[in-house]
Amino acid sequence: MTAPSTEQPSRPVRRRRNRRPKACRLCRTRKVRCDYRQPCGTCVLRHLPQLCSYDGASVAIQERSYLAAESPNGCSTSRGSRSSHSPALDTQWQSRGNGATIPTDTSPSLLAILDHMATNATASCETDAVTGQVTFVGRCAHASLFRTLLSHLPEQTIPPTASVEAVFGLTNRITSQPFVSLWNTTARITVADILRSLPSAETCLRYYGCYQQIGHPFLPVIPDIGAFERNLCAVLEQLDAEADEPSSSSTQLAAHLPRTELVGYALLFAVLASGCQCCLVVEGDHQLALSSRVFVACSFECLNLANLYVSPSPETIQAILILASVICNDGNPGVTMSMLGIAAQQAQGLGMHTRRKCACSSPTCECLETVQPLWRAILILDSKLSSTYDRVPVISPSDSHNRLQSLIGAPRLDFWDSSFHLHCLQIRWQSLAGHDTRASIQGDVMESYFEHTAQLGQIARSVKSSLCCPNSVQATLEQLVFTIHLDFFEGTLHLHAAVATTHLTEKRLRHFHDMVSKFCSVIKAYLKLRRLSPIGKLAWEITRAFKSSAILLAAFEAILRENLTGRLLHELEKLLSDTSSLRTWRDYPVPSSCYAGIETLHRLLLLQSRVPITVAAGAD
Repeated sequence: MTAPSTEQPSRPVRRRRNRRPKACRLCRTRKVRCDYRQPCGTCVLRHLPQLCSYDGASVAIQERSYLAAESPNGCSTSRGSRSSHSPALDTQWQSRGNGATIPTDTSPSLLAILDHMATNATASCETDAVTGQVTFVGRCAHASLFRTLLSHLPEQTIPPTASVEAVFGLTNRITSQPFVSLWNTTARITVADILRSLPSAETCLRYYGCYQQIGHPFLPVIPDIGAFERNLCAVLEQLDAEADEPSSSSTQLAAHLPRTELVGYALLFAVLASGCQCCLVVEGDHQLALSSRVFVACSFECLNLANLYVSPSPETIQAILILASVICNDGNPGVTMSMLGIAAQQAQGLGMHTRRKCACSSPTCECLETVQPLWRAILILDSKLSSTYDRVPVISPSDSHNRLQSLIGAPRLDFWDSSFHLHCLQIRWQSLAGHDTRASIQGDVMESYFEHTAQLGQIARSVKSSLCCPNSVQATLEQLVFTIHLDFFEGTLHLHAAVATTHLTEKRLRHFHDMVSKFCSVIKAYLKLRRLSPIGKLAWEITRAFKSSAILLAAFEAILRENLTGRLLHELEKLLSDTSSLRTWRDYPVPSSCYAGIETLHRLLLLQSRVPITVAAGAD
């Protein structure tokens, strides 16, 4: 007998069809139908037309996926052979039957992601689905750079009803303030009608106390706060005295107030609005949100009666700046930019943009006190908003703002000296967007900004600065706030340098890791500030810096499948679990960027932990 043969019958070789995919990159990555247009209809519906492109770069990716599916153990055989310079489409997402989306083992290289961001980052004009307002965001804004990363992430990364602008807090949901009157527009409005919105004297003093302790130290719009407090007490005493008189006489008296007193009442309502907002954060009473918005409307009504457009004054500018800060903290930065333009034009009309004479009488004086206080506040607010939206600043920078001589020669530095110089530097950086894109900025120009920020940090933390060794609670808070602003600006510079394709590869990678270090420092400082002061929850620019840093770092970790921040992002999970289900005053009457940003960060942390994202049926 012949021994049975041990050879297995030959298995037919399965032939693979040499089929080149025709769908665009984004549709192929998300496994959705594509109509092969340029841009395709799916990308247009998803508001990502700038990411729609066609090429044959994903043929090798699909071939590797096919070979992995054909292997007996089901494992991919090409993890170590992927190209480090392939397009940013190497991240493939698979869908399970339960609706969850999980990533496969393949992930794109860091350089491929940076190249993709440099190529596909574009400016955007998005229309808010609730208000219908159009928001323009520049190509180098954090929101635009994050938009380019969405092609690497699953479809459920951001809430379905939210946009990228909403995630980064760039939409305006409460558009009724301050330009809509609370009274019947056909009737004659008097100051007496407006003053009826004032609460009791005790409540007014409580709101003022919160403003003095929380709001004023970080935006000192009123130079002499003591004089304002004395005037406030006098006004409250006068109103209490008039309350005992017949209503007709008080109405007649209030209707013929001089313009200076009208502006004073406008400033009073603006301070009450800011103080009420501070109390809202401290006490957690969301009913105070409505009171704050009523005070804003009353202040603007007084400004209208005082004819603010024709007859500006320092008090008018102070009221506008305080209202702009309140509205910005309320989640309406676009309205704040409109009011900033009004304040800047009026300040220039009064000559506040010119430098004051100093005691040294030197023609080349670089003393710190030569800058007008109101002009300094306008410049700081302009720096925050222009960098957020990546727009050209309202104020043109001066050459003297690029010098460190004033800080080096000063015998003593406080928080506002260092902070003002930092915002001047940000104004100069943002002004480069007017004639050139930052992706093509020469290396020596970029290095000069890195050197300048490094010197600023050394001077601000030297022994002559109050930020060196804080000996009080307020000094500690100022140190944390300055650290957030400085490190966030430095991290933004490193991010732009990493994205710039004109730089060497080694420098780009080094700038990326420096960006990670600076953004981690922002998050650490914010977590400390949040535990110490309500300003961490109130100030819009501080929460924006924190959310932008955390969202970008979490997105990079989810895409690269690398732990870039250690345990830092995991420390945010408890914070998110405590706040994600709670509505804040910014979420009324409709969900705002507060919820969208927190929910997006929460989903990115799930992806970073390789936890599938599940979307409940019917969830918004």
